[in-house]
Amino acid sequence: MGLCFLAIHSLYVNVLTLGSPQHAFENLEAEVKDGIVDELINSGPVVFAEVVKDQWGSHCVQHILKHGSEAHRAQTLLHLLDGLLDFATSEQGAESVTQALKEGGEATLDRIVGRMREAANG
Repeated sequence: MGLCFLAIHSLYVNVLTLGSPQHAFENLEAEVKDGIVDELINSGPVVFAEVVKDQWGSHCVQHILKHGSEAHRAQTLLHLLDGLLDFATSEQGAESVTQALKEGGEATLDRIVGRMREAANG
């Protein structure tokens, strides 16, 4: 979890100097941002859940869904689907799920509804 924690901590520091998490994350060098995204996606469901439910971490997840590479968006969506019920009941997590719905179109809507049906059926 080291890099994810450091990335969020770094984002907090950048927020203090740059004024907003959006501005801070969007102004990181591409290599740094890709490293943070890769670390987040590859750190497993527990770390992803911690990040997506954090105020600044949720912003990073939303940024990935909106501006990330196709591969990063697809992997992020898989993590969101895996923890959908937990994220949908968390204020920050719900914002990321909403962003996935906005950015993903009908196919993403179908996947999210399908996941909700699975959970409802047991």
